Amino acid sequence: MSDFGKEYEIGLNAVIAVNDSGEIVVVNTGPDINDLDRLNKLWAAGVSSRCHLAVEVPIEQHLARLGYSISDVGTVLVTPLQAYSVGRVPDFLNARIGILRSGWEFFFSTRYHPHPHDYPPNVIPPTVLQYLMYDAPERLLLLDNHEEMAPGLTVRFTGAHHRASMGISFQTKHGEVVVSDSAFVRENLVPGRLLGIIENMYEALEANEWFRSVPYFVPLYDPTIAESYAGGIG
Repeated sequence: MSDFGKEYEIGLNAVIAVNDSGEIVVVNTGPDINDLDRLNKLWAAGVSSRCHLAVEVPIEQHLARLGYSISDVGTVLVTPLQAYSVGRVPDFLNARIGILRSGWEFFFSTRYHPHPHDYPPNVIPPTVLQYLMYDAPERLLLLDNHEEMAPGLTVRFTGAHHRASMGISFQTKHGEVVVSDSAFVRENLVPGRLLGIIENMYEALEANEWFRSVPYFVPLYDPTIAESYAGGIG
């Protein structure tokens, strides 16, 4: 363990994947911009007064750059379950919403942990919960470990960060691409440099073995990802 008291900038990235049939998958939606003040107050109180969340480029602008709109997205996968990853889910009116079953069940368990990342409105904001449970329950998919959602698209429980944390595997013509929040940045793959906000060290070690084994790993909080893959993969 190291770097106590040291601050790092992270990027809460989204991933857009399009297959040969034109089907679009989005990983994480970003937060609801109208919820930022509440989230920043929560993070400042529970983490650090210097902890601040902002939206630089909304997901619809990234989609538009590729020639798509939110209404074209058929699947949204969320990892982990947090307000910053699910906040825009109600805007994806035509998409299936995939959440790891273990994370969904943990959210509804009777245990409540007085920690910022388990505070219910910080996990699933009330408006998003309303949408998933009452407005669009037929499009909510609770995903199991190693579940194949479509040819070439598989999800796997990786844990480490949250009970809803998963690795999302895309098979491309250039090899396997894995996206996950169980390692925040590339440096977390270096032995002995696991992410600091960790629930289970052994899950992180196992996940990192997988991440290191694939041709392309996308750590969802690495601020260099957009530059590293400016032209996409595949």
